[in-house]
Amino acid sequence: MSDFKGFVEDLLQSLSGGHLSAITSRFDETWGPVVEATLNLDAREALDVWLKAEDSINKKFHLVVKWMGKNDLTEDELIQYLVEVAEKAGPMKAKPGFDAAKLVDEIRGGGDDDERRRRDREEEGSRRS
Repeated sequence: MSDFKGFVEDLLQSLSGGHLSAITSRFDETWGPVVEATLNLDAREALDVWLKAEDSINKKFHLVVKWMGKNDLTEDELIQYLVEVAEKAGPMKAKPGFDAAKLVDEIRGGGDDDERRRRDREEEGSRRS
């Protein structure tokens, strides 16, 4: 694992122009080897570095990049960057019990399944009227 960390440390120092602030590595039972790096950059620059780094990592381990600067992205831009990172990083594994549909519903302000079914029935009834 230290080989991964050293490789990523050198790579991120180079790609970020020396703005690597911290780096750690660990083994996660679900994800496998994970390297976490913090860059002293704004979001856009840090995510550009992350995208470039993923090209060199070649899906050998998971990289997580955090930034210390300002968030200079709109929500849509941030989502687009994260989608691009996910595409380059390869298949993701979810922890047991993770429910993506439920998470999206909660983020969008939905309720539990019973509440959602009730709303769906009401909407269906109003369409028929």
